[in-house]
Amino acid sequence: MEKTGTTETTNIMTHAEFAARLLREAASIFRSIAGGDPASDERTDQFATLYEQMADRVEQDPLGKIGGEAE
Repeated sequence: MEKTGTTETTNIMTHAEFAARLLREAASIFRSIAGGDPASDERTDQFATLYEQMADRVEQDPLGKIGGEAE
């Protein structure tokens, strides 16, 4: 909670904002564990990139749908 003058405000985060933050944290973790096996490093970098892309999508269009038959 933050105090502004005589009133208190709460920093409220939407589910989409929180999900994007978690996805970016996961991407950071994937990138931090790289550094041993080149094939494994490539795979962890792919996961990190995917998580960052999904974070962007969740922020830009929280109710967006991914193509395909499933709902």
